Order: sequence, then structure tokens, then C-alpha cells
Amino acid sequence: LSLVELSFWSVNSTKESQEYATKSLEIILNNIEEYIKEPTDKLNALMLKAANLSGKAINITATTSAHAMSYKLTSLYGISHGHAVAVSLPLIYKYMLANLDLTSDIRGRDYLESVFTSLDLLFKSKSHEETIEKIYEIYKKINIPYEHIVKYSDLDNLVSSVNPERLKNNPVPLSEKVIRDNYKKLI
Repeated sequence: LSLVELSFWSVNSTKESQEYATKSLEIILNNIEEYIKEPTDKLNALMLKAANLSGKAINITATTSAHAMSYKLTSLYGISHGHAVAVSLPLIYKYMLANLDLTSDIRGRDYLESVFTSLDLLFKSKSHEETIEKIYEIYKKINIPYEHIVKYSDLDNLVSSVNPERLKNNPVPLSEKVIRDNYKKLI
């Protein structure tokens, strides 16, 4: 999920990357319930296809802030990279929704709003907040812990480790304070 969504809103997103991301997300959302219950060969193949499409999208867009925040989570706490990105994703999502007017994407605020609306449609949600809640519901179903991951004593180390190059791809800039505040939500 995280690769798909990041490639949706990256400042480098294109029509092609969004087509890959849309197809990937459709496969995931249409099959996740059944996959969780019993991952058959057919469902495994579909999830691999979704992962491949996500990779094609990210190959075009590069990663954004949730990835930038994830690397140290992986090395410091030994959680998988995907898990680390996943826990960062909804936090960044919420921050961007609350700060659409700060967009640095040359396509502007309305464009970014339309990206979030497209995600709502794919998730069959009535609001951006419902989409985020559905992401958390998926995390619960697949047992991805997303709380109590970070130690307060590690905040400085985490904040200083964020890759500024990846932050440039995010459509809403993140200051050091915003990054710190988001890590605090994982304590």
C-alpha cells in the first residue's frame, strides 16, 4: 500500500506512474480480505503483480517522506522496511491533508486535493479521514504494529537520519519539527 500511495502523490508522479499505482491498489484492495484468510497460489500471484506494478510506479516517481523517515526505523528497531514505511505513511498523509496550502508541487493545491480524492475513490471512502482509517484497518488485519515503536530517547537520532533528498519528492514540505512531531506519534 505504501509504495502505491507514495507514487500517487510524489511531485514526480506522471499519468503513467499513477496508472501503475491505480492498477496495483485495485488488485490489493480487491483481494486483501481473501488473501489474509488464505493466501492461495492465485492470490500470491496477484499480490506479486501488485508489487511489480508498485515498483514500476516508484521507479518513475522515486520515494517520498514516509520512506525518508523509515530507514532509521528499520536499522534501529529491526523492523522490516515495508513495516517502517507503513507506520510513517498515515502520519504523513494526515499532515499533508492538514497543510494542502503549503504544497510545493507545481501542479498546485487543487491537483494535490484531486490526488487524495482519487485515493478515496479507490478505497471506496467518503472522506480522506475514512481512507486513512481503512489503511489502519488493513494494518490491524495483517498484524502490522503501528504504535509504541519509537523510544523517546531515539528522537534526535531519528530526526537527524531523515534523507533530505527523499523529502524533496513530497508535495508538502516537512520541517524538522514536523518530522519530530510525527516520530513522537510512534512512541
